[in-house]
Amino acid sequence: MLTIQNYKKVESLEEAYELNQKKANRIVGGMMWMRMGDNRMNTAIDMSGLGLDKIEESDEEFKIVKKMSKLNYKIFVANIILTSLFILKFSAQLLWSILKFIGRKR
Repeated sequence: MLTIQNYKKVESLEEAYELNQKKANRIVGGMMWMRMGDNRMNTAIDMSGLGLDKIEESDEEFKIVKKMSKLNYKIFVANIILTSLFILKFSAQLLWSILKFIGRKR
């Protein structure tokens, strides 16, 4: 049985991304496979109103194509880059702390 506590039709990719950071939330679409098992989710994230037109596949990646202005695209990419840099910085700090801890043990 599929149990959904909340349903949210998002208005932007950024909103979908933020909601999807919690493991109990899921982006939904189609729903055929989800109905077959025992699934519970806090928030079902509906992206159907975002104008995502198609999925393009290449040997290296899948791209979800959305009609958006160049400015919105640049802002979206900049947010992804900033998030990646934050994660990289945090990982480096964590690694440095681990190496310092190991060094003290010797």
